[in-house]
Amino acid sequence: MLAVDANPGSGGLAFHVGCRSKYSLADLARVVERDEQLQEAPFAIAGERLRVLAAEPRPDATRAVDGELVERVLDDARRAHALTVVDCGTPASEFVRVVLRVADRVLWVVPGTVSAIARGRALLRVHDESPPSGEGIVARHDGTGQPAPLHALAEMAESRGAPLVLVPHIADVDDLPLLDRVEQAAVPLAAIGRVIRR
Repeated sequence: MLAVDANPGSGGLAFHVGCRSKYSLADLARVVERDEQLQEAPFAIAGERLRVLAAEPRPDATRAVDGELVERVLDDARRAHALTVVDCGTPASEFVRVVLRVADRVLWVVPGTVSAIARGRALLRVHDESPPSGEGIVARHDGTGQPAPLHALAEMAESRGAPLVLVPHIADVDDLPLLDRVEQAAVPLAAIGRVIRR
């Protein structure tokens, strides 16, 4: 499996998995543009079966990247891995929109709060094209805001023709070793996996 951070300016994925790669997705697109040969693997290794393409935070990392080159990099990644997952963060930039356009399936992850649902609906209106294999809405429990009524979550999913997955709270695991984090997240990950397999 390959996990890719499409928002290298944030460094979020690298932080959560505890390692970072030398290259970002945008870096690899520029390598393709220059027709260069890599002398080393572009990804970092996190565990036996997880490869990570997540460079250190660089706010300007996605500037002036040709969308067609990004598509070529992602096509190569899909051919080389059984599963390629791209974390798009908040998909507001043109760079991330390119990633969404070439995705086989999109999972929209939102906190299950009233304010998050309002933002989620606005975001879905902007991204009105469904990927070839469909999409899913994942609402995770969030104790910091007013909980959204279940019917509001269901209506948002229904408006997209997408299945709805309710994910329970995951304890704060940032200080745990990687394998312990995975164990803590087993139930939520299993729920998301069921949507991917549909």
